[in-house]
Amino acid sequence: MNRLKYICIVVLLLLSFSAGANQQISISQQKTIEKSLRTKYSDVHYHPEAGGWYLLLSEKGVTTFYSMGDNLGNVVVSDAIDYKLHEGYISLYIADKTKKRIHDEWVESMKSYNSAYQKYCQTNAEYEEELTAYNLKLDAAKQKAQEKYEKMVAAAQREAQEEHQRNASNSGGILGGVLNMIGSAVATASATSSVNYDAILREILEESDLLVPPSKPYNPEPNKPQEPDSGYYWKDFTYIQPCPYDEVDYDAIAMPNTYADVQCRGKYGLVNSKLEEVIPCVSSNKVYLGRLEDNNVLVSMDGKMGVLSSNTNQILLPCEYDDIKSTYGFFLCKQNNRWGVFSNQAKELYPCQYQNVQLEKQGEYLYLLIQNKGLWGAVDFYSGSEVLPCNFTAVEPMGKNAEYIRTTADNQVGLYTAQGVLLFPCEYSDMKIIQLSDSGEDVQFELAKNNTIGLYDNEGVEMIPIGKYSSYIYQEPFFYVERNGLWGVCSKKGEELIPCKYATITSALKLFIVSLPNGMHGLIDFNGQELFPFVSSPIVDVLPNYVVVMDHKDKYGALNYQGKVIVPIKNTAETITKKVEAYAKKNNLLEENVSVLENIDISYNAFIYRHNQTLKKQNTFSFFAQNYVERIVNEWQKKGEFEKVSEWQKRVNGETRKQKVFMLTKDAQDAYVAKCAHNLSKDSLAIVGNYDPDNETYRIRTKYKGEDILVPVPTTHALEFKTMFPSLKKVPSFYVEDDTIGLAEYKFYLSDELVFSFNNEASLTYNIAQVDYNFDEITIDPTLVGISAKGKQVISTSNIAIANSDVDIQIPATSKKQENTFVVIIANKNYDEAPNVEYAFNDGYIFKEYCIKTLGIPASNIRFKEDATFNNIREAVNWIRDIANNKLYKNTSRFIFYYSGHGVPDELTRSMYLLPRDGVAANITSTGYKISDLYDVLAETSAESLVLLDACFSGFTKSGSALASTKGVVKLTSGTPRGNTVVFSASSSNEVAHQYDEKSHGLFTYYLLKKLQETQGDITLGDLFTYVEKQVVRTSLTAIRKSQTPSVAAGSEAQNWKERKL
Repeated sequence: MNRLKYICIVVLLLLSFSAGANQQISISQQKTIEKSLRTKYSDVHYHPEAGGWYLLLSEKGVTTFYSMGDNLGNVVVSDAIDYKLHEGYISLYIADKTKKRIHDEWVESMKSYNSAYQKYCQTNAEYEEELTAYNLKLDAAKQKAQEKYEKMVAAAQREAQEEHQRNASNSGGILGGVLNMIGSAVATASATSSVNYDAILREILEESDLLVPPSKPYNPEPNKPQEPDSGYYWKDFTYIQPCPYDEVDYDAIAMPNTYADVQCRGKYGLVNSKLEEVIPCVSSNKVYLGRLEDNNVLVSMDGKMGVLSSNTNQILLPCEYDDIKSTYGFFLCKQNNRWGVFSNQAKELYPCQYQNVQLEKQGEYLYLLIQNKGLWGAVDFYSGSEVLPCNFTAVEPMGKNAEYIRTTADNQVGLYTAQGVLLFPCEYSDMKIIQLSDSGEDVQFELAKNNTIGLYDNEGVEMIPIGKYSSYIYQEPFFYVERNGLWGVCSKKGEELIPCKYATITSALKLFIVSLPNGMHGLIDFNGQELFPFVSSPIVDVLPNYVVVMDHKDKYGALNYQGKVIVPIKNTAETITKKVEAYAKKNNLLEENVSVLENIDISYNAFIYRHNQTLKKQNTFSFFAQNYVERIVNEWQKKGEFEKVSEWQKRVNGETRKQKVFMLTKDAQDAYVAKCAHNLSKDSLAIVGNYDPDNETYRIRTKYKGEDILVPVPTTHALEFKTMFPSLKKVPSFYVEDDTIGLAEYKFYLSDELVFSFNNEASLTYNIAQVDYNFDEITIDPTLVGISAKGKQVISTSNIAIANSDVDIQIPATSKKQENTFVVIIANKNYDEAPNVEYAFNDGYIFKEYCIKTLGIPASNIRFKEDATFNNIREAVNWIRDIANNKLYKNTSRFIFYYSGHGVPDELTRSMYLLPRDGVAANITSTGYKISDLYDVLAETSAESLVLLDACFSGFTKSGSALASTKGVVKLTSGTPRGNTVVFSASSSNEVAHQYDEKSHGLFTYYLLKKLQETQGDITLGDLFTYVEKQVVRTSLTAIRKSQTPSVAAGSEAQNWKERKL
């Protein structure tokens, strides 16, 4: 009964605490409670946090005690002797009554102990004092005894000597003397031993009463009582009372901005340092896992991880992941055994689709290294562009600023640029980057293979061919090279000048001093010709008309260039010169050597000419493009180890290689211009002559063009232009002209808005340069793949040139810039589960060139996706949303979305889908990208948007075959754009969007490009669509004999779309 009564009281108290914790009180109530408490406590401190609580002070003697009360003044804990305040709780130093009683008893027993111990110490001190005094007297007695002993010994010895002298024998001689000495010594010793020191000391001690030392009293040390627990301990109490949790990890939140696990009814949750609930108690495991690199909080719920923002205490990433890492401000998340990447705002950047991921940052580059099927690749993190496919067992950024990526496959290494351009395939056992400058731009590559090394420049151009030499030493303008311990010389182009047959080789003037393994020495020219038969004496110096030799005795002689001895080998280093001069006075050394000197000059000048020609050739665009394109294509066209023959033949054929070469040639052209422009010295511009007011031009001299340039400047600004010319901002741009770099444009800025330009008319018609290439044959060994010889694929290798459509090679250029226009281009030619779209890549790639050159859209504003997957398309569309939300472009951005590839209708929902490369037409709702999702994103931006779809949604391919089984024509309903968006579609919903074989483009795209070419991009959307519609309808009927009618649709806010400029 008493137990039940106790339980009821506890329950009532808890309910009271709970009521206090939950009940809101007014200021007047708080004042009333505080007044009441002050009648009981010496001081009262009200704390308003967590609903309010009280710190109460009371004095008992000299001790201050502390108590805590809830917001109603109910005392939760009392009589603490110390406290610590935290953000969410108070720590009180309170007493355990039982331990406190034991500790009090110990305090009393310590009083008795201290008294006994004091007596113990006093007794010991008295004894020590008595003993010290005794020892001092004892030392004095011993000193007195010693002095008396020494006097008595001396007296006894004198008496003994006198007695000996009286009784000594008078016998003389040596024997007598010896006997007297012995007798004296015996007498002395006997006298000394007759005196007893101990007896003397005892006598003195008796006289001084020192025979017995003081005795040590019985004085056992008292036992010290062992100190028990003080009886006080720190206990933590939440400001909210009663505490809503069964367990709180108070230590974890002792400092501000921290987090702690809490438990309630067997479940775990998370609170912050203010004891505010962050995650309710619903998890079966502890929630807090620690801080991430970016200071956010890693949490776990029921075995799944998430991320909590340390700034907002809100969940950033829900607890849905198996693992989470933070690096460079991004989250790497693992879900269903696949990794992805999220921003620090929890936005999905890369979905969880990779076997593994790593972020590598060095310099300006941030790479996402991805692993699929056990192999690694790389993605440019910010653009999402694939840098390297997942074909490697390892990828590693290299270089001072990560300008290169080292790859490994089959235990062999290769190298790519940061942009994914192949420099060296994975065919080498090792690779080193040799830094030639602090900037990291000037490098060479040393490659190892089969115990030989090769050297290549920073563009992958061969300097020393691999497979021939084991080591090298560079000496401008050639290399010493070594093979099997013997040395030779090769040029920077890798041409062997001197074969590797010499034990030593050193250059001297226009010759080489060499020695053979048999110890013979000689001179050779740059053609490897011997000047004279080799000699046994080492050649130590070569001068303009003679050679100095030396024998093993350090004697010197001289030969002319024909090997004739002109000074015998018997001179010193000091006399040899004088002897040669004496010979020269009598003989004409120049005449003796004239024929040899002519041959030396011929061989050296021929080498210098070849060297300069090599450098000249290597500076041309043709050389750059051949080196750039051929190595990439040769590697690209190889059949993969696990690639089926049918897949390889589909990927690599004459048409696909032509497209590959076309794209790479354009890339090589851009790279060549960028490289040459970077290497140009600073220009020295000057106005030549006076202003021409009739033609309103200035004549300006520049190092970048072989003639002066004319810059149109209106008379209204002529004076200001001339006055400000030295300080004007001047920006040149370049293009490929006559196989080298040429000046395309020069801009002179009076202000950001007032710009005057020179334009090279030849550069305004933009052409892809024509280069002849020689590629490896595309062949496979039929015995390796189990196919007949008929299955072998052979593509001609001789002089492949790029054949282009008229719209491909006559791309007009503009000086205008559309800095706030952004473009997404999807060019899906190759499909995993559907027929290829023959000209889709060409469509997208050439449209990109028109965007850059004709429309003036910066290349950095364009996302070009070739054979885009579902995730690629989604990432590109998300990029549009990111740009629109960026404060730099908000309300000023414009968007163009271009798509060339398959479109697929869904019969059930009558929706339109873009077919990704990895999509399946028969399962389009799960694997396709819904057009309406694109329209939704564009509508959200409120920006002017243009969608160009060279795709049909009839369910058929461009060649007319069915993509998937259909029940008939599908009437589509989800293709209506919203907002400020305009859509040009290549065909109506029940038509096929045809390809134009004659022009190597889709029919719709060809005429779209044709009109941009004719108008140089200066056209309204209304005029553009009218032209494209008319030409497509006409050509489809006359040339293809099938109808195709482009369509246009506009959102509700784009009613004036016809007047818009592209």
